[in-house]
Parts: sequence; C-alpha cells; structure tokens
Amino acid sequence: MVPATAATDEFAQANVGATIAGTFERFAPVIERAKAEKVWVRGYVSVAFGCPYAGPVSADAVVDVTEQLLAAGCDEICLADTIGVGIPADVDATLDAVSRSLPPADLALHFHDTTGNALANVQVALERGVRIFDSAAGGLGGCPFAPGAPGNLATESLLEFLQRAGLRTGVDLAGVCQATDLLRGYVSRLGPAPTPSA
Repeated sequence: MVPATAATDEFAQANVGATIAGTFERFAPVIERAKAEKVWVRGYVSVAFGCPYAGPVSADAVVDVTEQLLAAGCDEICLADTIGVGIPADVDATLDAVSRSLPPADLALHFHDTTGNALANVQVALERGVRIFDSAAGGLGGCPFAPGAPGNLATESLLEFLQRAGLRTGVDLAGVCQATDLLRGYVSRLGPAPTPSA
C-alpha cells in the first residue's frame, strides 16, 4: 500500500487536489485498514528536493511530512526528487535531517535525472546507508504536474552503477536491457539503443 503526499501544499494541490493535511485525511483510514490487515505500507514524500510551484524545499519541511507519515503507520518512507533538481549537497542535508526520525534501512529514494545528478545523488545516499532506490526500465515514468522533468532514473543505469560499486542487487541487468529494447518499439522517446563503448 502506497500513500503519497508532498513536501509542499502547492504540489499536493496540483497533483491530487488537496493540501498536505488533506492528503492525510484521505489516506489515514486506508493506512489504518492496511495495518489492521498486516499490509506493509510505504509512504511517499513528493518534491522532497524542489517543487515546480514553490521552489526550493527545506529539509525541515521534508522531516515534518516524514514524521507525519511515520505517525500514521508507514513502515518505510520514500523521498522523491519529483522534478529531478536535487544535487548531492541537497540529498546529504535532507538525509542528515531525516535520519534523526528513521534509520536508513527504512528509507527509500526516488530520483529523476533532469540535471544529470541522479547517480551522484544515489552515491550520497549509499554512503549514508540507504539501499532502496526507485527506477524504471529505460527511464520511463514522470508526472504531468512536474513540468520539464524526464522519466525516472533508468534501472539499467542504476544497476550498472551499483555493480561497479561492488553491490549485488539480485536483478538481471541483461534482462532489464532486453525489456528496455522491447519498449523501444512502443515508446518513441526512448530512441535507438545506445552503441556499446569500445
């Protein structure tokens, strides 16, 4: 079960038509039912590193929403760089603040590569003990209320990065690449397969 809110009221209103408080009113009974049924719950904090409507987002705002999600019963929290503007210094500062409320094992991160910093941001998170990252084959995904942001961090790029770092993921990189190649026949923005480097 995945309740999603945001670090700013402006994005919450654009995305789901409610303030941050309003999102909690909506999904609180759903989380309560999930917990009663022993269903694991991950809460999302959108625009944790920058908002297209409110601009920069403070670490304190992210902590506030994170703590509300934990109090509501979430087992894990995912901080989303919804528009892909986060840089390593932002990620470091936000994780430093959030780590006072929950351990890295209960934290996930969701990056887009708008500014080319997604993998550098992953590196910072790895150094802080985070081991859970969202991604999508071929970098698909996105949000209509995040203007200018491309899709999610590409799974194949993330897997290659983690493998080079000596980390085992249990995910078949060749299989993901095959899936991405298959998607190219249906999604024009993926473009042709990259040419292997010599």
